[in-house]
Amino acid sequence: ELILSDEFPVFEILPLLFGALDEPATREMAFGHVKENVDVWIARLPVGYRGMIPVTARFFCDQKKAREAEAFFRPRVEAMEGGPRELDKSLEVIRLCTAKREAHLPSVASFLEGFSRSAP
Repeated sequence: ELILSDEFPVFEILPLLFGALDEPATREMAFGHVKENVDVWIARLPVGYRGMIPVTARFFCDQKKAREAEAFFRPRVEAMEGGPRELDKSLEVIRLCTAKREAHLPSVASFLEGFSRSAP
């Protein structure tokens, strides 16, 4: 409730939100908060910054989250300055992360398997 109130300027609250999104342990909770309170965030942000809301999805690295973010944000961003572009960029970040993870996963798994066999 405190971060949604007018007690603090929105630009002092955003680092708290992005800090929670950056941490794997709190990412789902923070993104759920954004989705649940998106209208409040839209109202609090200056008009020129509202289109940045989809950036909150960039912290994920799987196609399921990309689809979820697109389904949630696409209908909302069309009326926001820069919103469609920021959503497209955020979806690209997720897709690139996913492709990179999938490309490297076999070699990482192989390395860790070999590492665990050589450990005492």
